[in-house]
This record gives sequence, structure tokens and C-alpha cells, in this order.
Amino acid sequence: MDWWCRMFLDRCSIKVLSDLFQVNERNRFSASSFGTIRTPTLILQGDIDKSAPLELRGRPTHELIAGSRFLVYENAAHGLPYTHTDRMLADIVEFGGPLQES
Repeated sequence: MDWWCRMFLDRCSIKVLSDLFQVNERNRFSASSFGTIRTPTLILQGDIDKSAPLELRGRPTHELIAGSRFLVYENAAHGLPYTHTDRMLADIVEFGGPLQES
């Protein structure tokens, strides 16, 4: 997790980080908006994600989106595309199912 945070802190100005935080806080989805999602939804989350704790983000989101699929990656933090690339891609492909020819 430390390298992930350092990547942002070393490459972003304080203004950009502050603006990003404010945008994220203002634009959080509400519980009622998650309940309106009717499309197949895959939720992937690491179990040691400090910026989006599992019990505060992933699990409640899964419970609010009917029929969603929730996969927890053990010993994974926030940067799944960087740390668990192959597994993540395999999970997304499996969730999407086979391509259908038209």
C-alpha cells in the first residue's frame, strides 16, 4: 500500500489531491442510487484496502446492488490492476461470459 500512496503523493500537487478528495466526497453514490442498478455488476476488492475498507465500501455496495457478484482478493490492497492483473482480468472475463456473435 505504501508504494501506491507514494505514487500519488510524489506525482501530484497538494492542490490536485485536495481537489480529488473534494470531488470524491461530493459525488459519492447514495444507498438509494445503488438500489436502482439493474445491470450485472461485478465488485472486486482487496481485503487490506486502507483507502476503501472492505466493510465500509465493498460489502455494503454488494448488499445494495441486487444480484451483484462480490469477489474479495486476499492480501490485496487498492491497486488490484497493478498487483493482481492476471486474476482480475480472468475474473472480469469469466463474469462477462463468452462473446456472442451477431
